Amino acid sequence: MKRNIIKMIAGLLAFVLLLSGLPTQIAHASAGEELLEVISYADGSYLEITLETLPQARASGSVTKAKNYVYKNENKIEQWKITLTGSFTYTGTGSTCTASSCNVTIYNSVWSVASKSATKSGNTAYCSARMVKNIWERLFLRNPVILL
Repeated sequence: MKRNIIKMIAGLLAFVLLLSGLPTQIAHASAGEELLEVISYADGSYLEITLETLPQARASGSVTKAKNYVYKNENKIEQWKITLTGSFTYTGTGSTCTASSCNVTIYNSVWSVASKSATKSGNTAYCSARMVKNIWERLFLRNPVILL
């Protein structure tokens, strides 16, 4: 009976050790873009938030991730994209953010960047960006008769 319990505990321990290696394998296999959230606005426009793990050396102990905020109008046409990129190093007890950047890509010229900044603190990367829409140009594009 005692041997059966020892065999069962040994089998359970082997199973747990086998599963403990899976998160690392899954993390490396899931490089690509993952949709995190979609925020919808009353006018039909929406913001898609995705997370992307950028490829890196497997044994480096570090990872770079990009969080993309893509704003689309009511016709599902991309207007702008804000990308927060953070680099992280992992230790046995936690992680540290080593770099942070904030980039803006504008697809429609009625939009512009009022301000943007990137910071890091501890194990977190931060990005702040303020987008401005030129309303007069928008009115001109939608209703050219108004300007005659």
